[in-house]
Amino acid sequence: MASPPCCPPNSTPALDHKPSFAGRIVDIENNGAALKSYVTGSPLESSTLIVIVFSDVFGYNSGRHFEFADHLSILLNKNVKSTVLVPDVFMGKPLFVEHRFLPGFLSHLWNVPSFLFRVCSGGAKKFIDPVYNILLPWLVEQGMKVSASSLSWVGFCFGGWLGCQVTAYSHNEENDNDTIQITWKCGVGIHPALSPERIIVGKSEEELIMSLGDFSVKLMPASNDPYHPGKSKVVEIMALNQSLPQDQVSIPFDNVKHGFCSRGDSNDDSVRNTQEKAER
Repeated sequence: MASPPCCPPNSTPALDHKPSFAGRIVDIENNGAALKSYVTGSPLESSTLIVIVFSDVFGYNSGRHFEFADHLSILLNKNVKSTVLVPDVFMGKPLFVEHRFLPGFLSHLWNVPSFLFRVCSGGAKKFIDPVYNILLPWLVEQGMKVSASSLSWVGFCFGGWLGCQVTAYSHNEENDNDTIQITWKCGVGIHPALSPERIIVGKSEEELIMSLGDFSVKLMPASNDPYHPGKSKVVEIMALNQSLPQDQVSIPFDNVKHGFCSRGDSNDDSVRNTQEKAER
């Protein structure tokens, strides 16, 4: 299958099966809107660490997103009570759907116009609003203490861009959201795709990273991702902003392709070992 427009060529295709999961899917309603979210780990009212996982373009309930959230919550709860959530920021309509009845190039041609129309209509706020207007107010209602909880994010592919966007939004004093004010602790982009910044916002990836200031964000690029230490202006800016060496803000996984963690097949030992390394 051809890669989605935000992914590099020869990326990992959509996973054709869904691993088992231990959490639950909740329906969240707020401000006259609703979205679904996967929730796993400790009860929200007792958590001091909350991680929001932003999915790749295939959607929150595709591939390994729930399995990853389960694994991450188990690791985090060894040290502190933690809850991991995977919200459906695409509101039930994934940006890219693999049509297995079509050859790869035809499936790609079927998807691309819809993808471009959806990401370009409404701008970045189309994907930010479900987070700030529905998910975060609901978290507060469920007992999350914004001042006490550490709120972080993990983003796969398109979700890496979205994580940067929700962080930049919280830094922007001109945003029109007066419902809730959030301070994000840190973020991690696993095989991130920052190219939506050009497609949706009309700005460069470098401008997006500059807008984050000294926010603690790390990238885990795959072999065919562009964000490698010593080879990327994005990584250079990140390192300068955070006063860290480039190899501490970008940790490459050179034995796998983009998409390996959210949609790679865990039945392959080498892929599973790399997925577990990324989760740690």
